[in-house]
Amino acid sequence: MSKRPLYTNKFNVPDEVVRAITKDRYTDKSEAPSDYSASTLIAPTQKNILEKRYPLKTRVFDVVDEYWSFLGSIAHAVLEEAYVAVTGSWAEKRIYLTMLGKVLSGKMDIYHNGMIRDYKMTRVYKILKADYLEWEQQQNIYAQLCRENNWPVEEIKIIVLLRDWNKREAYKDGYPKSPIVVIPLRVWPETEAVAFIKRKLSELTHAETLTDEELVATYPCSDRDRWADIRGYAVQKPDSQKAYRRFDTRPEAEVFLAGMNKKEDYVILEQKSDPTRCIDWCKAAPVCLQHNPQWKEMEKNESSSETPIF
Repeated sequence: MSKRPLYTNKFNVPDEVVRAITKDRYTDKSEAPSDYSASTLIAPTQKNILEKRYPLKTRVFDVVDEYWSFLGSIAHAVLEEAYVAVTGSWAEKRIYLTMLGKVLSGKMDIYHNGMIRDYKMTRVYKILKADYLEWEQQQNIYAQLCRENNWPVEEIKIIVLLRDWNKREAYKDGYPKSPIVVIPLRVWPETEAVAFIKRKLSELTHAETLTDEELVATYPCSDRDRWADIRGYAVQKPDSQKAYRRFDTRPEAEVFLAGMNKKEDYVILEQKSDPTRCIDWCKAAPVCLQHNPQWKEMEKNESSSETPIF
């Protein structure tokens, strides 16, 4: 089999840009290895296992797919340098803990005087939803790593840089008034953090013993995992493909349905977006029986001696 590319370059991006975008700024070969990182621990269990099980068959991204991550890494570096220069604290230091026989590590952006600071670049939609669960989980894993290393944690703040903020939209209720938003997160009690970490480690340890078929049955990705967001609610007949009326919230749909004649002929259905994580971002999607149920059969019928990526 020929060597698998790390990236494609469909748009002929110049070499120096390719090198800059694809440079690994997170891994330091001098650091001690770990079984899992805080980032992988909060990812879907099925995704973690499949990426590890099929490293040569997972999705290959194009260089431009890493563009926003690249800009985010630049912002991280500049902000961390500025904060460290003023406070004398440290940034990007990997710390470890051992639990249930597994080594867990994490590399925070900033820790200083009992406070964890993290920098995120995202879209306005994230703020409008106020959906910070994954951030809260990740940062509280960091908090427990800190405690295990005798560093108390009293405060967690996320400094968010909005890449699609529009000044003309800022007058709207709920829309962020600035492209830079500070989000304080709840600091979990130590018992809650330890319980969460143990549950995730136990899931991963168990999942490693399962076949692909057992894995998708036991640890399927949820709509949330797949980024299939609820975008609205439709009032329609159960056997119809077309909505009679659409609403942003369920209460609005319920009020409308209650006032309808022959309302017994209609139901309220959630309208969800496509699972964009699976379609565009999950490395394991090509070998995931939940997303691509026929991939094994397709591979059997492939006449080439090489396994296709897609």
